[in-house]
Amino acid sequence: MFVYKELDVKTVVKTILESSLLVGAVLVIVGASVTFGRILTLERLPTEIATFILSLTENKILILLCITLLLLIVGTFMETLAAIVILTPILLPIVTALAMDCALRYRNDRKPSYSFVTPPLGANLFMASQVGKVPIESLSKAIIGWIGAMLVALMLITFIPAISMTLPNL
Repeated sequence: MFVYKELDVKTVVKTILESSLLVGAVLVIVGASVTFGRILTLERLPTEIATFILSLTENKILILLCITLLLLIVGTFMETLAAIVILTPILLPIVTALAMDCALRYRNDRKPSYSFVTPPLGANLFMASQVGKVPIESLSKAIIGWIGAMLVALMLITFIPAISMTLPNL
């Protein structure tokens, strides 16, 4: 770029500053999510949620639905890695007790990752808003259809294990 004189030092510095602002915004979101996760753990809320889910029913389909709803709700308020680290130790005994397959790992990785595009902590949503210079409100409205498609795909993966287990079973 410097060889062809398409970029000058001033443009590079400006680009680095803009990138730093975007990364900083995402890191603030991640930091808040991790803090929220630690508060949940200290309050032992995940353990109470697991006990509550098991007290409802032993029906595998209802348990999967409860886990799916829990992960979607948690995913909208917490960063994916924090959600997985906090909830996996709680959900693993539930699925082991009910003899569910290893596809749960894949499903649990996908559900919280939807938080990247869902308000209020959608890191990718904030990033796209800042890069495209579009208000977050209008961007949130524009992705409603995509979120619906993701939810349909999620339900298919959750309730039809063959979809997510075809390759691992080969």
